[in-house]
Amino acid sequence: MVPIKLLMVAGWGGARADFVAGWLGLLPTFINNKWTIDPETGLSHGFQINIREIDKQPDYSISSALSAHGCALDQHAEFTLALSCHGENFQSRDYLSYIDQGTIKFVSIDIKEADHQTIQWEFLVKTFLSHRRALHAVRGDSLRWPIDLIINKPTITDQDRIDQMYKLLNEKKKFYKTKSLPTTIPSLTVNYNRLFDEGGSRYLCQVLEIDVPDSYHQYWDTVLPCATSPKQLRVWDTDWSIQQVHVQGHQGRITHSM
Repeated sequence: MVPIKLLMVAGWGGARADFVAGWLGLLPTFINNKWTIDPETGLSHGFQINIREIDKQPDYSISSALSAHGCALDQHAEFTLALSCHGENFQSRDYLSYIDQGTIKFVSIDIKEADHQTIQWEFLVKTFLSHRRALHAVRGDSLRWPIDLIINKPTITDQDRIDQMYKLLNEKKKFYKTKSLPTTIPSLTVNYNRLFDEGGSRYLCQVLEIDVPDSYHQYWDTVLPCATSPKQLRVWDTDWSIQQVHVQGHQGRITHSM
């Protein structure tokens, strides 16, 4: 097993946790996540998304997830692996001992001041309107259109995908909390608006108390515009627009918190 420390970037779908974890993987003391961005939709690809089982299966421990990829937590490890997650189903009992040992650290993206319509739109675009074309998807080992997972039909057509997408767009989304991670799990908090602006990587490094050469910050600023999903795009010969997204609250901002 490869000894590692773990930095978990937690955020709601559309809050760009994949982007943050991908960029962190470029830094000298981090394991490279082989991060790329789809310039058409802004979707981040890379190894940082490869333990999403822990979001979907509450009983799937972090040690089991890492072991499946040949890694084990070690407080003396030379390198840190940055991974992204939603984390809303996490239980503090599963992580507090690791946090105390210094093998796991959490960063939580707070969307309180963000435009929630944009958050929801980017979630839908990057999750459902982005065509997966990696070798394993083209080969048939995984889905080329993840929206197929929620369509209960043996044979799925583009019209089925269009119908399902309309349903998703018409569901009113309300962010009851501004951070997806439970408050019982200690984490460092970063503000979405400050993070995804020019110089946001310097702000992130300040929160993490790390220092990296200017070239890494220049790269952040250069690729950041690519992470923004277009306000309109055409998929399955159908036009989609951010104006079709429904969220509760003025201008998509939160109206109720817990």
